[in-house]
Amino acid sequence: MTLRKEEKMAYTLFSVPMIIVIGALTIIPLIYMVYISTTSWNLARPWGTTFLGWDNYLYLLKDRDLIQVMLVTMYFVIFCVAGQMILGLGIAILLHTNVKTISKTRSLFIFPMVLAPIIVGLIWKIFLNPQLGGLTAWLNLLGLPTISLLSSARGAVASIIIASVWEWFPFVMLILLGALESFPEEPFEAAHVDGASSAQIFWHITLPLLKPALLLALSFRVIESMKIFPLFL
Repeated sequence: MTLRKEEKMAYTLFSVPMIIVIGALTIIPLIYMVYISTTSWNLARPWGTTFLGWDNYLYLLKDRDLIQVMLVTMYFVIFCVAGQMILGLGIAILLHTNVKTISKTRSLFIFPMVLAPIIVGLIWKIFLNPQLGGLTAWLNLLGLPTISLLSSARGAVASIIIASVWEWFPFVMLILLGALESFPEEPFEAAHVDGASSAQIFWHITLPLLKPALLLALSFRVIESMKIFPLFL
C-alpha cells in the first residue's frame, strides 16, 4: 500500500525534531571537533587559536608510539570481545536449556554488569594482588607458584581483558538469551525427528538464527571496548 501525500508530509514533519536533536548532539559537535583538530587550540587560551591545516595529523603519523598503541588496542579489543562473545553465548545456551542448577542462578550472572566500572577495577586489582588477593590463595591451594600479573605490561593488559570479559559478558548473554527464547520450536522439533545431533542442530539451526543477535552484540561490544579507561584506575 502506497502512502498518501498527507501521510508522507506528516512523517516528514514528525521526523524534523529528531533530525534537529541528532544534528545538535552529534553532527555539529563532530564538525567542531574536526575543526579543532586542525588548529593549535589551547584550553587556557581558547580565543587564541591558529589554523594549522593537517599539521596535527602529520605529526601524529610521525609518532613512534602510534603503531604500538594501535597494536595494543587491537589486541585488547579482539581478545576482550572474543571472550565476551564466547562466554556470553555459552552461558546463554546453558540458561536456555533450563538446567536446574544453572537456571536458579540467572540473576547472579547479571551482577558484574550492574557494578560501576571503577568498582570492577578495584575488585580485580585486589583479587590479583599477590599479597592480599584471592588469586594467590587459589594458586596456593592448587600447589602452583604465585604470579603477579600487574607487575608487567603484558600481564596488566591480560588482567584488564579478564576484568572486562567478566564485567560485560552478561550484556552479550542477555541479548543472545532473549533471541534464543524467541525462536520457534518447529525447526528444532523437525531436526530431532530427523535424527540430527545436538552439534548439528547448533551449527545448522541455532547459529544461523542467532546471526542478527550475534552481530548486534558484537557491534555494541566492539564500540564499548574502546571505552575501558575506568578499569585502569
